[in-house]
Amino acid sequence: MKNIQQLPFIDLIAPEQRAVFSGCTKAVSQQRSFEDSTHLLWRCMFKDELHFLKVCRAQKVHESGFWQGVERLFQFDLSRSLMHYDLVYAQIAAFSPLRIPSLFSSGDGSVALDGAEFSGFLITEFLEGQVIDENTVSASMVQQLTAHVVCLHRVKQSRFGALFNIEEVLGEQAYASTDWLHQLSGFLIEQGEMQGLSGTAWFGDALSAL
Repeated sequence: MKNIQQLPFIDLIAPEQRAVFSGCTKAVSQQRSFEDSTHLLWRCMFKDELHFLKVCRAQKVHESGFWQGVERLFQFDLSRSLMHYDLVYAQIAAFSPLRIPSLFSSGDGSVALDGAEFSGFLITEFLEGQVIDENTVSASMVQQLTAHVVCLHRVKQSRFGALFNIEEVLGEQAYASTDWLHQLSGFLIEQGEMQGLSGTAWFGDALSAL
């Protein structure tokens, strides 16, 4: 594909980041497995190699209760952090028993001067496998995911919040591990008030147990 403007996803990407797709000759959209998925997916052919493209839709991140919780707890903005996901992929690959695809390129989401919002993206190695949904999950898959999560939970760090050492770039704040309970209780109190739970006995008991 000589003209990258013909790529079906290119308008979602900030103009200054589009050059990385100059070698893309074909892009096939992949159906999202879940209605609330934050990413759009494409199989992309770069010369003779098949890669996988994930485009992070900022609006979906803003609407996601999960990612809003992550941002509140860790001061972590997903769409503004994708440029640095080479660090994330490298660390997960070092600890996880799963095969983690190689990350070839990434870009952050951004907002233009005219208010136009562009999406962040990840271009990774394409791994053969089965696209799963709630009807195709097997016990073996659950066991593999469990082993993956257990390995990540065993990783110890002295701080949390900022993504590695790039808080100076993103304006994120790093917290000492001793601040975790204070940060967590503040988040739960805020969420409890929003959900009308702050006056219930069980919610008060849960906070007291922290």
